Amino acid sequence: MLRGMGSHDEQDGAPGTVRDRLIGLGAGSIRKSYYPELRQRLEELDRMHGYLVSVLDAMPSAILGVDATLRVTRANRAAAALAGLSRGELEGRLLGDAFPALRAPLAGAALAVAQGRALERHAAEAEPETPGAAPGPRYYDIIVSPIEAGRSAVVRLDDVTDRVRLDRLIVQTEKMVSLGGLAAGMAHEINNPLGGILQGAQNIQRRLEPDRPENRQAAREAGCTVEAVRDYARRRGILRFLDGIRDSGSRAAAIVRHMLDFSRGGETRRAPYSLARVVDEALALASRDFGLDRQAGIRRPAVERRFAPDVPEVLMSRTEIEQVVFNLVKNAVEAMNEAGVPEPRLVFRTRVEGRFAVLEVADNGPGMDEETRRRVFDPFFTTKEVGQGTGLGLSVSYFIVTTNHGGEFVVDSQPGRGSRFIIRLPL
Repeated sequence: MLRGMGSHDEQDGAPGTVRDRLIGLGAGSIRKSYYPELRQRLEELDRMHGYLVSVLDAMPSAILGVDATLRVTRANRAAAALAGLSRGELEGRLLGDAFPALRAPLAGAALAVAQGRALERHAAEAEPETPGAAPGPRYYDIIVSPIEAGRSAVVRLDDVTDRVRLDRLIVQTEKMVSLGGLAAGMAHEINNPLGGILQGAQNIQRRLEPDRPENRQAAREAGCTVEAVRDYARRRGILRFLDGIRDSGSRAAAIVRHMLDFSRGGETRRAPYSLARVVDEALALASRDFGLDRQAGIRRPAVERRFAPDVPEVLMSRTEIEQVVFNLVKNAVEAMNEAGVPEPRLVFRTRVEGRFAVLEVADNGPGMDEETRRRVFDPFFTTKEVGQGTGLGLSVSYFIVTTNHGGEFVVDSQPGRGSRFIIRLPL
C-alpha cells in the first residue's frame, strides 16, 4: 500500500513536495488509520507552500532568504532576474557574489543578522556597472529583516533609480524657478547701465566721424582737423577699443534678453533644423568667438562627427540649441586644457530614440566626480576660480532644453573617463 501511495503521490504532486518528504520520513511508524488525515494535511501544506511561492514571485521587489553567512537559501523570481541568474544558480551563492555591485551598501548585513536587528539603506548607490550598461548610477533600497537572530534573515532589494532621478529633477526644477525670479531682477538692473555704456560708445564714434558738420566746427575751434583726431584715435587703438565695447555690450544685451526670456518662460520662435548643422555652426562660433585657434596654450581638439543618416530635422530655436552646444564645447575645451590632456577629442553623435532626436557631446577630459556630476546643472555652481565663471552656462542650457523645448538633458561622467552630455529633443 505504501508503494501504491507513493506512485499516486508522484502523479499528483512533483517529487520533493512537503507531503512526499514527510510520508517518506514517517510512513513506517504511522498507523494506516492515520493515512487519509495525514494525506489531507500534507496536501494543504503543499497548497500553502505553492501559494506563498506564487505571492513572492508576484512581488516586484527582489526577496531573498539568507543564512547567518549571507548565503542565499531562497529567492523569488524578481531576485533571480536582478542577479541575471536562474533561481537554482542564485540559491547557494553568497549575497555579495550574487550582487557584486551592492557589496558596499550591503556592508554590515551579516552583523545585523547575527545581532537580530534590522538594517535599512535607502537610495544606496550601486558600484559602477560594466562598460556598455545604461548611463548613470543605479540606486537601491535595501532592507535586511532578521527572522531568527544569528541564523537567518529576509533581504529585500528595490531598484529606485527612477524615483531618485525624479526627486532630483524636482529639486532642479525648483532651483530653476528660483533662478527665474532672480534673473528677472538682475536683467532689469543690468539693462540701465548697459544701455548707458552702449549709448556712450556710439556717441563717441559719431563724434569722430569727419562728415558731420558739428564735428568739423568743434575741431576748427580746437585748432585741428577731425581727420587728425580720427587718425590719432586709430593709431592709438581707440577706434578698435570702441568697437570692442559695442560688441561686448551687444553680447551682454543678448544675455540679458535670454535671462528675461528665462524668467518669463515665454515661447520662442522655432523652425525645423538639422542637429548636424547646429553642431557645425556651434563649432564655428567656438573657434571664432572662444578663440580656440588664438589663445595661447589651448590645444585645438580633434573633432569626430558620428551623425546617423536617418535623423530628421527637429523643431527648435536654432540659436538657443546652438548656445547649448557652444557652452558644452567651451566647458569641454577648458576642462581638457586644465587637465593637460595630450590629445583632446570631442565626439558628436546623433541618433533617433523613439520619439526623440538625440545629440551626444562627449570628450576625453578629466571627467567629474559624483558630487560634481549631481550639481553640474545647479545655478551658480562652478568648479572654476572666482572671477572665471558664473556657473550659469549649464543651468541656462538645462532650462533651454527641458523647459523651452520639452526635452531631456543628462550627463554621464566618471573621474578619468571623460564626460558625455546627452540632449534629447522631441521629434
